[in-house]
Amino acid sequence: MSDRPNLDRPGALAQISFDGGHHILRGTVIGTTRNDSGRTIRLVSIPGFDGAARIPAQKLRRADPFPAIPVPSLSRTATSPSQAKALLTALSAAVITSIQGRARPDPAFIADRIRLAEGLGAWAGAGTERVLKSSTQATTKLLKTGTPAAPAASRENFTAGPARPPAQAAPHRAPAHRSAGRPGRAR
Repeated sequence: MSDRPNLDRPGALAQISFDGGHHILRGTVIGTTRNDSGRTIRLVSIPGFDGAARIPAQKLRRADPFPAIPVPSLSRTATSPSQAKALLTALSAAVITSIQGRARPDPAFIADRIRLAEGLGAWAGAGTERVLKSSTQATTKLLKTGTPAAPAASRENFTAGPARPPAQAAPHRAPAHRSAGRPGRAR
């Protein structure tokens, strides 16, 4: 079985290796574009990192399956990185909102937030602290703009059905041609 099937479709789990395979980052393919020379580039969302990584398609491999992460405080189980990120965002929003309102956050929400960050960080290769910091920063920014990425967590909001992001965004498609001032290029 090939280790590169279906990496062209959004939602595919992909990984890239560095340092001769000693370091691996995993994420979800969210789109495809081409670079200036016409080579296929996959846009990959990696937990713990902002934005999408632009990775040449030939460097990606199929990622290890995402491990199920139980979220007892919400009676849920995250079975994909996107589900885990959505639940982590909802729990982060609930914790941040409690703290801002000078209330004590639900300890079960805090424990599940850490459990999700540990699972996402280990699977993605980014680490727990990076995932927690990224989630907290993104959630805080979204709460300040008045547009939270997910509804505040409550046991009632998450009692039935599979976990899924609260708003299904269309896959990001980067422009085919970019300016010479893109990151990583000398001007």
